[in-house]
Amino acid sequence: MTASILFLSDHPTDDGNFTYYIEREFQVLLRDAGISSHKITTVFNENPPGGDLLNWTSPKKGLPRDYTLGPLFSGKYLSPEFFPKLRNLSTIIEFQKPSLIVALGGVALWALANTSAIKSHRGAVLSTRFGPVLPTLHPKVLGPAWADRIFLAADFKKALRLSETSNPAARKSRRILIAPTLAELREFDREFLTPAPTYSIDVETKLGQITCVGFSPSPDVGAVIPFWDSAKESGSFWETLAEERAAKNLVRKWLARPALKLFQNGLYDMQYFLKERMPIRNAHLDTMLLQHAKFPELPKSLGFLGSIHTDEPAWKLMRDKADTVKRDE
Repeated sequence: MTASILFLSDHPTDDGNFTYYIEREFQVLLRDAGISSHKITTVFNENPPGGDLLNWTSPKKGLPRDYTLGPLFSGKYLSPEFFPKLRNLSTIIEFQKPSLIVALGGVALWALANTSAIKSHRGAVLSTRFGPVLPTLHPKVLGPAWADRIFLAADFKKALRLSETSNPAARKSRRILIAPTLAELREFDREFLTPAPTYSIDVETKLGQITCVGFSPSPDVGAVIPFWDSAKESGSFWETLAEERAAKNLVRKWLARPALKLFQNGLYDMQYFLKERMPIRNAHLDTMLLQHAKFPELPKSLGFLGSIHTDEPAWKLMRDKADTVKRDE
């Protein structure tokens, strides 16, 4: 038996998989997204007391030493005595053979990926031992937070599109320079930036300094010019001051070209460029401002835009917490 998409919810209710109201809204979302081939199941095999899974949890203190599950909720873990309430998802998924699993809410994500951080992962496909998983919000949010419908609607449409691909978790092959030499940057300039009429720019910072600058003239090509390396005693990525100056001169040259420049929260980036005496020519568009102008009620961070408009993974979760940051909303 196969299902193109398998939806995973938290637990059944007295009315079925959802309450009557949420079931109705769930069916509307499916219809609007064009999803017809799907199945649905739940993490737990019965409704907890009062419909609240907190009743089956306990604090970390007192859990067995060999306990390996992450928290079901903040500071709350599923008590071992309630493990029998969990469905055998491996058997269910093997039987259904879905091309994509949609995790409805933090509990479903916890069961599939051992994390309940649904807001951090929402909208980005994860590779798990169960197969590709697309986390999204639980439809029950539509009761108190009607505005969250946009997230579910967008994710359901993405789920349909990804389910029709051979590998929903596949990442597109790109040519990206991460730790380039000066020679590689000059070659990148000659081959890609010089002929480009437009390119996007992004800055990362730490302690009031630029740590790296990214340039991309197309969705398939990009280069990162690093300046910070915490592993080195000097703190600089470059071996000599002359090399660092040469790298900064490349940034300065690229910013001064007539090509149109695209940013996300460009005012943040520009203040750092100006501190380094790097004037920008033809700052053209800012995706954060465009998002706010078109959808002022929605988030405008780059992470949110990426989750809605692209199939990229949640890239900010891939880096070390000590890495540099940027305000992008």
